[in-house]
Amino acid sequence: MSGQVCSLYFRDLTIGYGKGRSRREVSRSLSGNLCAGSLVALFGNNGRGKSTLLRTLAGLLPSLEGEVLICGVAASQLSRAEFSKNVAVVLT
Repeated sequence: MSGQVCSLYFRDLTIGYGKGRSRREVSRSLSGNLCAGSLVALFGNNGRGKSTLLRTLAGLLPSLEGEVLICGVAASQLSRAEFSKNVAVVLT
C-alpha cells in the first residue's frame, strides 16, 4: 500500500461522540471519496460537523457507524504506522 497513490473512501458514515445513551450524532449517512494529491475544501456553518468529520477520517475519533477505507482496506484493519503513512491532517 505504501508508495502507491490511493484514495480515502467513506460510506454511510455517522459521526459524533459518545456511546450508548450518551451518544450524540453530529451527522449521518455521509459518503465520499478523497483522492490523493487533490485539494478539497470543506465548508459550512458552525456546528455542522466539519471538524468532527476530519477527526473521524484522520482516525482521531471513531465513527459511530459506517466505514472508512484507505486504498480499499478498512481503516480499522490498518496498523497505526500504515495508517499514518497514508493519512495526515492539520487542524487549526
